[in-house]
Parts: sequence; C-alpha cells; structure tokens
Amino acid sequence: MLMKSILAVLMVLLPVVLLGQVTINDGFINSGETKTLTANNTYLLDGLVYVEDGAVLNIEAGTVIKGKEVPTTADNTSALIIARGGKINAVGTASQPIIFTAESDDVNNPTDLTYNDRNLWGGVILLGYA
Repeated sequence: MLMKSILAVLMVLLPVVLLGQVTINDGFINSGETKTLTANNTYLLDGLVYVEDGAVLNIEAGTVIKGKEVPTTADNTSALIIARGGKINAVGTASQPIIFTAESDDVNNPTDLTYNDRNLWGGVILLGYA
C-alpha cells in the first residue's frame, strides 16, 4: 500500500519536475546584472518584469516565455519590459523559435488559442532612446 502511495505521488509530481517551469517576477534582473533564460525551462512572468537600465537579458533559441494571466502581484497584467538602457539578446531560429505567449497556451497545439483569446497578457515592451 505504501509503495502504491509513493508511486501515485511520483506520477503527479514528475511532470511538474520535468516541465522545468520557472516563475519570474520583478526584481529578477537588476541594474548591472546579466541573466540568461535557457531553452530547457519554460518561464512564467508573474506581473510586470523589468530589465532595468544597465541589465542584460539573454534568451536562448527555443525558449518559451509565458505571461501569467492573473498575476499574484498587484499588477493588472504580466509583461516583459525592457527599460531604457536595458538590453535584451534574443535570437531564435526557424527550428528553435523563441516563443512569447500566454500562460494557458499549449505551444504544442497551434489551434488551442484563437483570435478571441487575446488580451491574456501584456506582451513585450521595449523602451528606448529614440
């Protein structure tokens, strides 16, 4: 009986561990820091996440970044904001695109979200010195 209970728990937890989902919120990357998002994880933006002036965010090809639809923060939405002076290096390829999408998107099913499923998250915002 104990073995069955342990197996049942492992069957529930194993997909979560294998998924490699990492939640990111504001303060993840501060001025003077360099952070890299790797393709072996799925990243969940919880609220407004800023790449501050002097910070560098590298995103590997094949990385999936999702915006949390109902943030646990006081923010109304989730978004990645590259502030003036912040840098983002994100170069995907045709076979390994970098995907920015909503939390509920099954990236393996191209038809799970439709045109009516818009406004699920805030997007990527680039602020510059133009």
